[in-house]
Amino acid sequence: MVIATWRPVTRTVRDWMHDARRFRRIATTHGTARHDTGVRSGRALWGIWTSDCPMGICWEWAELRPGIVTLANPLHVLSNVALLSDGGDRLDGARMLLELNNTVHAMNWQREVCAELLRSDATAVA
Repeated sequence: MVIATWRPVTRTVRDWMHDARRFRRIATTHGTARHDTGVRSGRALWGIWTSDCPMGICWEWAELRPGIVTLANPLHVLSNVALLSDGGDRLDGARMLLELNNTVHAMNWQREVCAELLRSDATAVA
């Protein structure tokens, strides 16, 4: 996803949590429903523009059934942000992943994805 091309940004966990409250949906992608299950999957990109560059987070999602979506792979959440402890130490991979997952779960992204899927369904029928 496009986030891989964004300039890296460094934030403390505390600053990240504050910034993440302002994150909004930037993009939602999805494919057609799988013929064997009828469910769809895709990617979500959320973020904000800071003073000079974007800051964001992206992940893959999967539809369990119509109206119910979930994080497809909790071990594959990406961001252009390097998180630091309050003491200034860079977080290790496991702690970084924990913080990114906490961020995803704190956002109301499921409603946005389901709304996008409904819009897509309405367009396909029209």
